[in-house]
Amino acid sequence: MNYRQAIHFLEGLTRFGIKLGLEPIRGLLFELGNPQEKYPSIHIAGTNGKGSTASFIASILSEAGYKVGLYTSPHLFEATERITLSGKPISKRKFASLIANLVPAIKKRTEETGIPLTYFEVLTAAAFQYFAQEEINFLVAETGMGGRLDATNILKPLICVLTPISLEHTTYLGNNLSAIAFEKCGIIKKGSIVVSSPQKRAVTRVIRKVCKEKTVPLYLVDKKNLDEDASFKLRLSGEFQRENAALAIAVAKTLSSSVFPIKEKNIKEGLRKTKISGRFQILSQKPLIIYDVGHNPDAVKVLCKSLKKFSPGKKYIFVYGSLKDKDSRKIIRIIAPLAKLLILTQSKSKRARPAKDLFRVAKEYLNEEKIKAITHPDQPLKFALKDEAPICIFGSFYLAPYLKTWLSKRQRLFD
Repeated sequence: MNYRQAIHFLEGLTRFGIKLGLEPIRGLLFELGNPQEKYPSIHIAGTNGKGSTASFIASILSEAGYKVGLYTSPHLFEATERITLSGKPISKRKFASLIANLVPAIKKRTEETGIPLTYFEVLTAAAFQYFAQEEINFLVAETGMGGRLDATNILKPLICVLTPISLEHTTYLGNNLSAIAFEKCGIIKKGSIVVSSPQKRAVTRVIRKVCKEKTVPLYLVDKKNLDEDASFKLRLSGEFQRENAALAIAVAKTLSSSVFPIKEKNIKEGLRKTKISGRFQILSQKPLIIYDVGHNPDAVKVLCKSLKKFSPGKKYIFVYGSLKDKDSRKIIRIIAPLAKLLILTQSKSKRARPAKDLFRVAKEYLNEEKIKAITHPDQPLKFALKDEAPICIFGSFYLAPYLKTWLSKRQRLFD
C-alpha cells in the first residue's frame, strides 16, 4: 500500500460514527495492544485555538528535551500534517505502512461487531500506534469534535486543557453553551489536572461543576495572566495567539511543578519557534494576503480584531467559503463593516455551502455591488488581486488546497 492508496482507503471509510461511543476505537486499540497507554498525554478540547495551543505546548516540551508526539485535525494539505514527531510530520511512506498494518485489525473488529470504523477512529489509532513505536515521552492531542464521545477520549491524560468554548456542531453537541461545554468537559478524567482558558460564565459554571464531581484540580487562566505573559515573543501573528500562548504557558508551568522539569528559557524558545499554517498566516506583504481558518462567529470576531490592529482604518477584500453547518449569517454580519468587497466561494467538499446561498445571506448586510459569488475555488484570489486593497481569505480548512495551488503557480509563497 502506498500513500495514495492509504488515503483512498481512509476516504472509503465513513466520516462520522455509525454508533456514538468509544467502543469502536477501544476495541481497535485493544487489538493493537493499547499503544496509547505507553506514554503520558495532554488532551485538548474546546472550540477555538486547539491546534495553536497544542502546537505551542508541543514546541515547549520539545525545547525542554522531551520527545513529543502531536496529533491534530483537520489538515490543510496532507493527512500527514496531523501526525508529527518533535515538529516533523510523519513521512508518507510510514503513514502508508501504518494504515496497511491496521487493515487486518480493522476487518476483524468490523466483522465481530458489525460496526464500521470511521476515518477519524482509524487515523487516531494509527497515530497512537506510531507514537508508541517511536517511544515518545509525551503525546499532545486535540479532539476532533466535542470531547466526551470523541475517539481521542480513550486517553487518560495527565492534563486536560480547555480552550475557549462557544457554539459549534450544534447537531451533534447540543444547541446551547452549557450542553456543548458538558461535551467538551467529557475529556476530564479522575487523576488529571484541568487547565482552562478564560471562558464565558455559563461555560465556567459547567467546568467547575465537572471538576468538583471528579475531584480534580482546576486552574483557570485569567486576563491578568494574559498581560503578564505578553512579553513572550511569538512567530505566529494575531491577537488571539497571545491567549493561546498564555494557556500553553500555564500548562508548561503546571507540568514543571510536578515531575517534568521545564525551564523558563524552554517556554520562551518553544513559543518563539512555534509555526502553524492557516492561523492569521501572512502569505504575502505586497499585496497583503492573510489566510485564517476561523470558521465560527467567535473565531471571526477575534480575526476582525486582529485585522483592525494589523492595518488600522483599512477595508479588506474578504474571500469566504463555508460548510453547511456553520453560522454563515452571523459570520458575514461580523465582517461586513470591514469589507470593501466580499467574494463568496465554495470548496468541492460535499459539506460545502453553495456560494449562491452565501450571496443571498450577504445581501442582508452589504450592498450588492460589494458582493461577488465565484463558484470555482481556484478563481476568487485571481479576481481579488485586481484591486490593491488587502485580502483576507477565511472560513474553512477546505479552501487551503486551492489557495496553495493558485499561489504556488504564481508567487511561490508556500516555500
